[in-house]
Amino acid sequence: MFQTKEPRKGKYRLNYDAVDITKALVMVNEKGVSVERAARSCGVPVTTLKDRVRGRVGIDVLKSGPDPLFSLEEESQLFDNISTMTEIGYGYTRAETLNLASDYSVHLGHRDRQHPLILRWLYNFLQRWPDVRVQKPHSLEAVRAKCTSKETVNRYFEELEKILNKYGLKDKPERVFNIDEKGFSTDCKPPNIIAATSYKPQVVTTGKTKTVTVIGSGNAIGNQVPPYFIFPGQRMVSELLNGASVGVQGTVSETSWSNTNIFEMYLKEHLIKHLLAHDTNNKVLVLYDGHKSHVAMGIIDWARKENIVLFILPPHTSQILQPLDVSVFGPFEVAWRSACHSHLRDTGGNIITRYDVCKIACSVYTKTLTPSNIQSAFKKSGIYPFDPSIIPDTALAPALSFPVEIVPTAANVTTSTASDLTCPSSSNVNLCNHSNVNTKSSSDCHSTVSFFDKQGGMVLSNMKVRKARKTLSKVVGGRPITEDSVLDDIKKHYDGQKQKKGRKGTDTSKDSQVAGCSGNATVQQQKRKSSTADLKNNSSTTMRAKARRSDTQIFSHSSDESSDEEVKEEEKCCVCKRFSLPGIQWSIVFTKFLGSV
Repeated sequence: MFQTKEPRKGKYRLNYDAVDITKALVMVNEKGVSVERAARSCGVPVTTLKDRVRGRVGIDVLKSGPDPLFSLEEESQLFDNISTMTEIGYGYTRAETLNLASDYSVHLGHRDRQHPLILRWLYNFLQRWPDVRVQKPHSLEAVRAKCTSKETVNRYFEELEKILNKYGLKDKPERVFNIDEKGFSTDCKPPNIIAATSYKPQVVTTGKTKTVTVIGSGNAIGNQVPPYFIFPGQRMVSELLNGASVGVQGTVSETSWSNTNIFEMYLKEHLIKHLLAHDTNNKVLVLYDGHKSHVAMGIIDWARKENIVLFILPPHTSQILQPLDVSVFGPFEVAWRSACHSHLRDTGGNIITRYDVCKIACSVYTKTLTPSNIQSAFKKSGIYPFDPSIIPDTALAPALSFPVEIVPTAANVTTSTASDLTCPSSSNVNLCNHSNVNTKSSSDCHSTVSFFDKQGGMVLSNMKVRKARKTLSKVVGGRPITEDSVLDDIKKHYDGQKQKKGRKGTDTSKDSQVAGCSGNATVQQQKRKSSTADLKNNSSTTMRAKARRSDTQIFSHSSDESSDEEVKEEEKCCVCKRFSLPGIQWSIVFTKFLGSV
């Protein structure tokens, strides 16, 4: 017995979909059910089902009106291009998408230049392709997009796995820590509020801003280390830590940012208290970014004595590899803004000073650095459980538009262009191969590929390969700096930098000696000429003002009247054997101003 499908609520033409039509056709064609009965059972209009049964309308057509401008295959190629450009970080706006589709229609001969597409076509396109929609992207610095390549990430996980296996830390999350720094301002962007629609709402803010840095840490099992604050100032006072939670410490710096001394103090006096007992057989792994202040030789020597393994993340990849950056400090910043807004309201508009920061930040730190957030951070960054495949290909796609520098060691620096890389599977654009559509001839597909290359794909070939620099971050990035081999590379790098500075100083002194005696066109003579010209202008100006001012005396001296014999030999030029240029007159003016003229 057939059961009538319960009618759905909503607009008439939205009561059915392609599945309902297909089911109704199967009932009519294979089971011999009447059209009226099948239509009632599947919730499809009778006339709609009759048109499909008689072949007047295609099965996949769900709305009345003319067919779309592009065929399914053509729209699929446009969709792939939009998706790919978005993944590599150069997505189209609504206006740019309309211009692209208009040019595409002209290229295919569907329209002419005088009849571009309008927003109605764009909204219909978004309805036909629900996998794309208008979104606000987050910014990604060019240096981060360039450095976060698949090769860099793969090398990092290979090195990390070696260390985890060497010291037996893969199944010991309580011994794997991450350290990160976060700077936050006392003048925060206000959160979204509930307000009347009749006017633009306003929110009172601090106005004057102070930046404070917090050094946070946690291990893969979810335990947090109390925060360590760095306040702006010259002298640390106890009032800065008013309202601090248990175990909180802090210090001051001129810039309110960390430096080598502060980071070393944090490790030796603060972090060491919260680490588990560690010895030769039970080491602790600490991961952090490779800022220059974090790679001092004193820190490395101390860590080796304490049986602590320091592992440096690859440079400029913290957005996907730094656990606290991945899913901890983002919620911390949002909660900090909300807490500042509440503080201003509760205190009657009193501005937030650096003496209020610790109390507010400690509360926010405790609420956001929860065990679940920290565990999720280590999981999303692929550290624990160890899983390199958890990093999505879309996060590495922007690197394809940049030349990738492969620097495994300090002595080996090579580069490769984006054309040498393989695109991730999700962003691999093959405009002539789609599993869900029927393809055109190879010449038509070739023409389409050429069109999209001219519109946006040239970003992959316009990038110039730059010479790799032997910086410290490339020596230690993605490597354990407490290991002997890496430590030797660091020492070689520092020695090379010292030798390079020494050579620069020698070359500069030689150049200055040559420049002092290179003839009439030397730098020294040019400086003398310019100073002499300024002296003449000042002298002539003073002479013209002599008639208007009193008690003015001018003492002039010509270089022709002086005798070079009175000057010591070491003070004369080594080329012309003179102390000053011939024919130059200098003047000394003593003026007493009696008043304004």
